[in-house]
Amino acid sequence: LAILARPYTGLVLGAFPGAALVVLAFRRRRFGALAAALAVLAVAAAGFLLYNRAVSGSPWKTGYQAVRSPGMVEFGFGPVIPGVYEHTFPRGIRNVALLAVRFHFWAWGWPLAVFPLWLAARWRRISPARERTLAVLSSGMVAAGLVSYLFYWSLGVNDTGPVKTYELLLPGSVMTVLGLREAARGWGSPRVAAVAAGLSLAGLSLFWPPAVGHLRAVTAAVAEPLQVVSREVERPALVFTGVMQPGRARSWVYGHPDPRPDLSDPILYVADRGRANAALVRRFPERHPYRLVYRDGVWRVFPLPSSKGGMR
Repeated sequence: LAILARPYTGLVLGAFPGAALVVLAFRRRRFGALAAALAVLAVAAAGFLLYNRAVSGSPWKTGYQAVRSPGMVEFGFGPVIPGVYEHTFPRGIRNVALLAVRFHFWAWGWPLAVFPLWLAARWRRISPARERTLAVLSSGMVAAGLVSYLFYWSLGVNDTGPVKTYELLLPGSVMTVLGLREAARGWGSPRVAAVAAGLSLAGLSLFWPPAVGHLRAVTAAVAEPLQVVSREVERPALVFTGVMQPGRARSWVYGHPDPRPDLSDPILYVADRGRANAALVRRFPERHPYRLVYRDGVWRVFPLPSSKGGMR
């Protein structure tokens, strides 16, 4: 599922459980489990390639790649948007740092990372050996997952956490639990439980109030143009939209709702294409046409000439 949702992240992190599966299969002479895993992977790969072929025309080109212009890079260093943004090594380092911060705050909250750090500092002394192996593998997964985005230019939407690295929750959780257990061996379980509870409350009180306030403000900004349209148009409506990113916005993805497959929505949103809009107005003569614009900090809806020659 990780590979199908985000192939790059899935391949990077999937190497760890994949390698563990191969090693255990050969060590225990249990090749049935390995064969079953490979069969599932083959089915997923076939589905992924068929999907690519359907959306881009080539099984080896994803939808993301298909919408990029020839001069843009998705992975590596170079022009992401030629003349506007270029992905460089320092920006890659910044990406890794920001992803680490986002992952930490959205996963467990500051400052519970003290326990994974405690674990990292004492990993040579961890006993039993099984926990030491888990500590090394989990730390490696978290490090690889973060460092791999040195080469990737996009961090995704920052309002909802580390969207590129949620798969790190599993090894991150293992590191946290092992760190708590190792700390309990030195400090005593009651003391560690009290510290962990106190740090969790501190993290919640410092992080969630501003995060929730921000999400509420962003949600209101996302809903504002749709509410204006809903209030001012006569249904059934055909609403042409341009850029739905208000000037005051600094994050999130703004856009209109996707239409139903049969285009039966009471309010049908379509991209504004200037003169080409007339063809759609004629295509839907029963709908009242409008244009939605963002001007001077305000969303406005303007009626357009109908297919019958009048204004609606």
